[in-house]
Amino acid sequence: MLVSNNMKEPWFLYIHMLDLHWPHVVPSEFNSENFGHSLYERIVSAIDSWLGKFIEKIDMSTTLFVLTGDHGHVIPVDNKDITTFEPDLELGLKAGKHIMPKSTHTAGAKFFVGLRSMIRDAKLVKANRNLTPYEKRSRLPPFTLSLFDESIRVPLVFSGYGTSSKIIYQQVRNVDIFPTIFELIDLSSGEFPRHGRSLLPLLSGKKTEELPAYIQSIPYEKISPDDIVGVRTSHLKYFRATRDSKKMLIFMI
Repeated sequence: MLVSNNMKEPWFLYIHMLDLHWPHVVPSEFNSENFGHSLYERIVSAIDSWLGKFIEKIDMSTTLFVLTGDHGHVIPVDNKDITTFEPDLELGLKAGKHIMPKSTHTAGAKFFVGLRSMIRDAKLVKANRNLTPYEKRSRLPPFTLSLFDESIRVPLVFSGYGTSSKIIYQQVRNVDIFPTIFELIDLSSGEFPRHGRSLLPLLSGKKTEELPAYIQSIPYEKISPDDIVGVRTSHLKYFRATRDSKKMLIFMI
C-alpha cells in the first residue's frame, strides 16, 4: 500500500519483526563478511536495508517513525553458542537402536542424552577459560531468561514528524512510547489509563526527572523459579528471582 500511495490519512502501521530471533536465518545476499562478522550482525544489515525501502516510500514531514525493540540478545563469543560444543552421537544412537532390544531403547536414549551433556559441559569449561562473565553468558541457549543489560537495554528512535535530530542518553522506558506518540500527534488517550509519560520534553531538549524502570523476564506459561523481576536506574540495578528473594544481584552502573 505504501508503494501505491493509496494510504488514507490518518494511518497507523505496526510491524513486529522476528528476523533477529533464533534460528538466525540470513538472506543469502547479506551472508558475507561485508555485512557483519556474526549471523546477528548480518541480519541487522538486512533489516536496515528493508527499513530503508520503507522510509523511501514515506513522507517523513507528515509521518512519525518509531523504531525500538522489546528485548535484546546475546551474541555468542566467536559465534559459538552452547550447541557448537555438543558432540554428534547420531551414529551411535542409530547403531544402538539396531542392535539392542526395543525394551532398552528408552534407557539407551537417556544414556546418550546424558553423555552428550557431559561431553558438551566438559568442552564448555575448557572453552570458557579466561572469558568475561558476559562472554560466558553468551554461550547460553537463546531462550535463557535474563535481566542483564544485553537483554533489556534496547535502542529507541523517534524520527520524522514533530522531532529534531539529537541523541538522548537519559534512561527511558517502553511504557513511555505511546504517551509520547499521543502527545506528538495531539491524540487524547481518553478514559484509558496511561502507565508511562510523554518523552516530548526530552525530545525538545528539556531536562526531566529520570524515573526508575521496572524490569521483568518473559514469564513462562506456568509458574517457574526462573522468572526474574527487578528495578533499574542510570546508576543502580537490582534484580532477583520472583520465587526466592535471596537469589538477587545488585550492580552499580
